[in-house]
Amino acid sequence: MSGTLQVGGVTLATHTESPSTLTLDSGVVFPVGHLIKAQLDVYSTNNEANSATYVTAVQSGGYSIQKTGSTIYIDGHFQWRALDAKSIIKIEWSDDNFSTTNIISTSADRGVGANTSDIIWLLVPFHEKITHGKNASDEIKFRVSCNRESGSGIIQLNINDSARIRILEVV
Repeated sequence: MSGTLQVGGVTLATHTESPSTLTLDSGVVFPVGHLIKAQLDVYSTNNEANSATYVTAVQSGGYSIQKTGSTIYIDGHFQWRALDAKSIIKIEWSDDNFSTTNIISTSADRGVGANTSDIIWLLVPFHEKITHGKNASDEIKFRVSCNRESGSGIIQLNINDSARIRILEVV
């Protein structure tokens, strides 16, 4: 479908539309806080941590920045279980497949407490706001990792389910 986008009788832009896309002419300006892209990734890899080394709990696929200067919000969850161990969560992003990383958050208050017996799986939520400083069309990835901060046991991740990570880019 093709036509003219009008609000209150004022022509804003001409557009073309297909079932999956809407393309507007270049002069269109969206209000602050407008969502310009969303992506949901499922991560089904199982991991275990038995030391202070971080292992991946959930990782996004590649995400292509839509607008220079935008802000990105990420949220999601992963599955966690531990026996006699406490873990810390680290959230980071990278533009080179994690050869180098940009840490968004690492803190003990994000940690998950120790269990004294092998009990139920927990869904651990996360959510952060990122100012990335990248240009439009640059590709980045996000990941959340866990380690065994203390205790003598192990941390298990995603053994019974898949983790999710959602990326929302706003202007």
